[in-house]
Amino acid sequence: MKIFISWSGETSKQIAAALRDWLPTIIQAVDPFFSSDDIEKGKYWQGQITSKLDDTNFGILCMTSDNITSTWIHYEAGALAKSIDKSNVIPITFGGLKPTDLEFPLGMLQGHEFTQKYMRGLLTDINNKIEDSPLKEATINTLFESFWLKFDKKVKEIIKKADKAKGPRKPVRDQREMIEEMLTILRRLDGNPNRRRIIDIMEGNIFGPQEVDEREAAFILEKIVEYFRPKILKNGISITGYDVAGYNRSVTLYTDKELPPKLRRQIINYIELINYSVTFKESPTHNLDDETEETIS
Repeated sequence: MKIFISWSGETSKQIAAALRDWLPTIIQAVDPFFSSDDIEKGKYWQGQITSKLDDTNFGILCMTSDNITSTWIHYEAGALAKSIDKSNVIPITFGGLKPTDLEFPLGMLQGHEFTQKYMRGLLTDINNKIEDSPLKEATINTLFESFWLKFDKKVKEIIKKADKAKGPRKPVRDQREMIEEMLTILRRLDGNPNRRRIIDIMEGNIFGPQEVDEREAAFILEKIVEYFRPKILKNGISITGYDVAGYNRSVTLYTDKELPPKLRRQIINYIELINYSVTFKESPTHNLDDETEETIS
């Protein structure tokens, strides 16, 4: 049984490697795939990894506070959810990160915090999907008791070392912000002829980058701008305009000052859902000749 383990960032990578080694000690029938062993991150992803998903039964995402906005882990999650049942794509959060901290669209998956109780249940879920000679529960219990403490200690040591290097941990996301994020976007979709498909994209029912036409892209961009406008204003910055270019699948966002990196990344994550690139331009008024720009694909 193939299990695809996704990671991004050094801490996540070390945890994924530990998980890769631990799973077969309990259930020998599993064959975890850990991309760093066989594929250099950054090579052409689709051709290299797609073949690994053909007979994958389960996907595990190793989530830490360092990678919740990682484009790479979002792409792998999207590909997994297209290849297998979404209920079998599991984000596991480590180092105090909560499943509720995960941003859209990963937050739409059924995430779980790394605990002894959950990991024991995960093994049962995996074992139940093995068609040929799954283990008996008593056997899993015995093996789990034998190997859990060593694995748990290793994961905690990885996290402790990372925390020591980074310093005190800051809260990831405010709960009110997370609730408003989805409600605000979904409530503003009324009146669009493709409302159902757009909702599916935003909810994660259609997972990963999607091909949309220019009218759909313009509508989604409008809602994204409406959602982020108050956050941008809190930073003393104004949105002065935005454009959508369907011929080269790009959007342009005009502001009177440079956006903070965190806001830029959040906006990029949303735009990437519809497979568009983003160009940020500084302009006190829209379409000035002396604009400065930076493009991020």
